[in-house]
Amino acid sequence: MLVRDQLIAQIAPTLPAEVEEVLRKFPEAQLTGSRYFGGYTDASDFDFYVDGTTFDLSRGGWRRSMADIDYRNPHVDDVFVKGRVHLIVVKSNSWQIFKDAHILIGSRFFLGSLLQIQPSSSFSSLPKEVRKAIFRMALELCALKEKVDL
Repeated sequence: MLVRDQLIAQIAPTLPAEVEEVLRKFPEAQLTGSRYFGGYTDASDFDFYVDGTTFDLSRGGWRRSMADIDYRNPHVDDVFVKGRVHLIVVKSNSWQIFKDAHILIGSRFFLGSLLQIQPSSSFSSLPKEVRKAIFRMALELCALKEKVDL
């Protein structure tokens, strides 16, 4: 079982059919949002990001909806929604940037330095708007890293 699938099983033992479809059809899909970073409830949706070059969602019940979710940034091509699942289609040249941003946010050093929070604190304890701002900042830091090839 993939680490991604183990994480999903821990946070939601019973999965909506749409999540199972994502896991089956898009093996490269990465969990993001509140279910990845924390701060989710049983009613929270499931957000995944996928590489824009790997699939076609023109049929199968998915609808295009950038308005449904706050992922409007230069690294995202589109957002598709089906049930409680959002698929964030990342531009191919931004795939590594998204992966690196998740690693960066997961780093205690990064959060501790940025917010001067104690080790017992967590990203999920921050207000949602702060978490969104940190994610946008992490994306930009990782994009800058790609530009200067650090």
